[in-house]
Amino acid sequence: MKDNEDFLKRTDDLALKLRINLTDLARLIDLSDGSFFGYRTGRVALSPKAWRKLEAAEFEAGIGVEPAPLPVHAKEEEPEASELGQRMDRLEAALERLTAAVEALACAQRPPTSSADRGDGRKKSA
Repeated sequence: MKDNEDFLKRTDDLALKLRINLTDLARLIDLSDGSFFGYRTGRVALSPKAWRKLEAAEFEAGIGVEPAPLPVHAKEEEPEASELGQRMDRLEAALERLTAAVEALACAQRPPTSSADRGDGRKKSA
C-alpha cells in the first residue's frame, strides 16, 4: 500500500507542477484512466512499467532523475504475439461452430413448406 500512497503523492505533485488535471496527467504518462486511478487508490498493484512512466514524466518536468530503461525481454514479447494469434484462431473456430449450430437449429425449427404454402402458414389463394 505504501507504493500506492507514494504514487498518489507523486502524481499530485506532478499535476500541480504541470498545472494539469489528473485525467490529463494519466494521458501524459500514457496510462489508462482505469489503471492510473486504480494505482492512486490502491485497487491496482503498481507495475514496474507504470513506475518508469511516472519517473520519465517527472524527469521531463524537471522534478526527478532520469529513469533507467526497462529491460527488453524478447522471450516475453514473442509469446504474447503468438498467444494472440492462437486466441484468434480459437475464436474463429468457435465462431464457425456457433454459426453452424445456429444455422442447423434454424433449419430444424423451420416447418416444411409446400408449393401451395405462402411461407407464413397460409395457403395461396387461387
